[in-house]
Amino acid sequence: MVTDTSGTPSVTIVYTPDSTPPSATPTQAPAANAAGWNTTDVTVSWNWADNPGGAGVDPNHCTTSSTSSGEGVQQLSATCADLAGNASTASQTVRVDKTPPTIVAAATTPPTANGWYTANVTVHFTCTDALSGIAAGAYPADQLLSSEGSAVSSTAQTVADVAGNTSAPSNVVTVKLDKTAPVTTLSPGPGATDPGLPLIAVSGSATVKNQAGTTLGTLPFSCWDSQGLTLGLAATDSGSGVASLTYATTGAQASAATTLNGAVAQVTITKHGRTVLTDAATDRAGNLEATHSETLIIGHGFACATPTPSFSLPDAGTLVLSGTATAGGTSSPFNATIPLD
Repeated sequence: MVTDTSGTPSVTIVYTPDSTPPSATPTQAPAANAAGWNTTDVTVSWNWADNPGGAGVDPNHCTTSSTSSGEGVQQLSATCADLAGNASTASQTVRVDKTPPTIVAAATTPPTANGWYTANVTVHFTCTDALSGIAAGAYPADQLLSSEGSAVSSTAQTVADVAGNTSAPSNVVTVKLDKTAPVTTLSPGPGATDPGLPLIAVSGSATVKNQAGTTLGTLPFSCWDSQGLTLGLAATDSGSGVASLTYATTGAQASAATTLNGAVAQVTITKHGRTVLTDAATDRAGNLEATHSETLIIGHGFACATPTPSFSLPDAGTLVLSGTATAGGTSSPFNATIPLD
């Protein structure tokens, strides 16, 4: 306190001008994840403060908090003034993704026309997210379907986006898978027989010799004293089922390839000489069986069948047969030499 010249006391007030606006220290709730994203709306508290020695924040002219709305990258802003009238603006960027990603499973290759696969099936997962995206390494690995059957299924998978939203489980891919070809069984039997005479059936092994008498190999055989042979073909398939059976003959009784829809066929060979029958089945999935080959020899008073050997039968030579002959329920040893011509 001081006095003037008249002795009257007076007070001196020192005024310090305030030209600095308040500043904000924004914080958000909930906090963003490590990638900077939230899955819900975000509230930013601005936390205004005036400079030391300033006039102080005017609470009536300051935004306390702001809340985001919707999704995407958003910039929230607020203003504040101090008691001296200094005003400032602050902003905070928030990233909000509330929508889970999508995941779709699909086979990478199409089935055959009948809806079957004949090889292992790869199932791939396609993931999409319109906002935060899918992080590298988050995609589910492809699945390999390798078991055979009419309902082989993948396993449902989920995926998370960068924000942390998790998708609903993917669809399940179910396929029909048949990797195994059908198997055809050939059953030779006698052709027509002479009336009134018992049928003689002979089975055993034959030594094949060329015209010079050199042994080329041995093979199993079945023979009958009939006028030709009747051959039954029956294919089986435990997967998709047999679709067709194809056979053809070359040699003495040659015929073009014949394809029958179904699993059974019957072929009759009557022409004198050597005929080779080949056959193979196809299943509904499209698997083709390896071709089988049966050699048929029709002679005077006999007809024989044997699986085509790995060695070549000579154009001329002999079959030295050794086995068992059965007629009228009675069996006895059998040995004979049959010419190859």
